[in-house]
Amino acid sequence: MIARIAVPPSLERRLPSGLTVVAVQRNSVSLVEIRVSIPFARTPPAETLLLAQTLLVRAGRDWAVSADADFLRISGHALAEDLPVFLKDLADGLIGYSADEFMSVRSRVVAGSRIEKAQPVVLALDALNTRLYGQHPYGLPLPSPEQFAAVSADALRVLHTERVRPSGATLVLTGDLDPAVAVEIAGEALAGWQGEAPDVDLRPVPEPRPGPVELVDGRGPSTLIRIALPGCPPRTDVDYPALVVANLVFGGYFCARLTENLRERKKLCYGPGSALVSARCVGLVLVSVDVTTEFAGAAVREIDRELASLSDLGAEELDRARQYARGRLRMRASTQSGLADLVADLAAHSLRLDWLAGYDERLASISLGAVCDAAARYFRPERSVGVVFGDVAKVSKQLGERQ
Repeated sequence: MIARIAVPPSLERRLPSGLTVVAVQRNSVSLVEIRVSIPFARTPPAETLLLAQTLLVRAGRDWAVSADADFLRISGHALAEDLPVFLKDLADGLIGYSADEFMSVRSRVVAGSRIEKAQPVVLALDALNTRLYGQHPYGLPLPSPEQFAAVSADALRVLHTERVRPSGATLVLTGDLDPAVAVEIAGEALAGWQGEAPDVDLRPVPEPRPGPVELVDGRGPSTLIRIALPGCPPRTDVDYPALVVANLVFGGYFCARLTENLRERKKLCYGPGSALVSARCVGLVLVSVDVTTEFAGAAVREIDRELASLSDLGAEELDRARQYARGRLRMRASTQSGLADLVADLAAHSLRLDWLAGYDERLASISLGAVCDAAARYFRPERSVGVVFGDVAKVSKQLGERQ
């Protein structure tokens, strides 16, 4: 019997600048984890990614900055006693853009992008996203080296001025702190960060068109199979807990059916899997299987079989997956960094910590019928959108009607 999840003490306050600060107490070690999420929809991909790499260069501390189609994200940590100093360093990067080391960072990013654009994993995912969403921001591939090289420091300065603004942004602080005191410290340190950001939305998102898998020619020892099942509900939907459990049974952990079939019985691959992917405006299940080329067709057929049969699910499978889901949730929330990531992830979907307890209770009480219904609704093979990255001449002969 798993005990009810404990929600730690927290405080949320919206500052006059429009920045939302969420402070959560987790007194395990004398550290504070820092997460910032800034809405960044519909910004140029190359400029956005370069801005992420240069934003806090002058801060001289261990900050990590990343960006996707929805957000510019910043993460770091500090000794609890040093939190005011770290937040003031963060404020310096948020208030004004410095082009110090821009040229060297851009050169490094250009060189790194040449390597990334040669990676089959990147190319397969780019092809899948483009097939799903076309020219919508969710469908755009990783920028080319030439696109990165064409970005100027002036362009980043303009982008920073227009979009790195506190309105709509969220700051999460978790760790050895008093929530009320932490919010006051944040308000003082970031008082100089002001300005309204434009209200930009990624909707409408194109409706993906299911159909045969698309072959993408690529040489290498392996064939990469990436299959998406779009149209999954958000976390607030009544179906979401059942979707989580259904995905675990299908391919979301080591005891899943994909592993049992493709790895243990058929010996087709080593680590098949599936994961729920939740962007701000879309949700999907992503199936990832890497096989030697001679087994590509067989692997696709077995994936389809497992999708078609998932709604025939047993009580023992449900219980194992449910226990795993609830245990994983507690593991994620048990550390300061894990809790910070969880709170920031919830905030990105307009949710707060109080959602956590209700979600855990829904997992605990979910019925076999609800999970079977979710499997039948969201895991049908005819809903899938897929790409196969490999030697087209060899793979095409194996896929038959699936292409």
